[in-house]
Amino acid sequence: MSEVRAISGSKRSVGVARLAEIAAWLAPLLIIFGFAFIAAAPVAVAILGVLRGKSGTALRVLAGVWAIAYFVPFALYLAQDTYPSMAKMYPIWAHLGMALPGMAIAILLLRQRR
Repeated sequence: MSEVRAISGSKRSVGVARLAEIAAWLAPLLIIFGFAFIAAAPVAVAILGVLRGKSGTALRVLAGVWAIAYFVPFALYLAQDTYPSMAKMYPIWAHLGMALPGMAIAILLLRQRR
């Protein structure tokens, strides 16, 4: 666990699983609302958090599926230079394909925490 100093000066502990859960909720929202390029950071944090944490095999497999579903279109976007954004390059069904595994991971992490 890492320690984060709050504005008031007190220390609080933030677990890897909680950061992965926050990133897993944030990334699909960014992808759906047209900020798919910026979503690379939360996607990576969520995937690494799931792989590093105490999650089951199904959650790890789902993280692998999300890695492929997001980073293959991301790499194809980086390989070209004609489109100004990923939101304009891919249709909505591709964005849903990039976002749905992340939403499933977020829901499973939330259920695992409760």
